Amino acid sequence: MHFLRQLKRAAVSCKDMLRFYIAVMRLVIEYAASVWHTSLTVELAESLQSVRKRTLRIFGGSSFTNSSYFSFCESLAISSLQSRRETLSINFFHKIL
Repeated sequence: MHFLRQLKRAAVSCKDMLRFYIAVMRLVIEYAASVWHTSLTVELAESLQSVRKRTLRIFGGSSFTNSSYFSFCESLAISSLQSRRETLSINFFHKIL
């Protein structure tokens, strides 16, 4: 998140910060998600979600609130972490079978 803050401070566009998030941060958050997705506890899922909320708060600045989180995700055209993990898991195990 340090690098996102630096990008924000350098007045990088939201679109480019989103590219950085997808290319770097989301890969870390979703690392091997297809394997561990089914055994993820509620607490760990909420922890991953809080990381994403903090990241998007950097994008949105003061206009971002917890109540606007889902609408902010829709405006950026990014899906929820839960649906991404499910899709990754289905695709992974579908290719194996």
